[in-house]
Amino acid sequence: MDDDVRISWERFLNPEILRTNLIVASLFITAFEMLKDSIIGHIRDFFTNGFDENGWIIDDKYKTEVLSKNKSPLYASLAWL
Repeated sequence: MDDDVRISWERFLNPEILRTNLIVASLFITAFEMLKDSIIGHIRDFFTNGFDENGWIIDDKYKTEVLSKNKSPLYASLAWL
């Protein structure tokens, strides 16, 4: 193995550096998921017409105006914005 590659792996796998990288990655993923849920949820809530014994009543316009724009609810919501 090339010395540069070996040194790079040793640096990457250093417990302190690895711990920091994992914490940063987990914070990024958490922030992304929170933003995604917020975007989808706020737009879905905009089309909510109350609730019944089965849960929230979502207007059919949500499917036709939002979800029809993309297979992904996130990308569909972003396109609707």
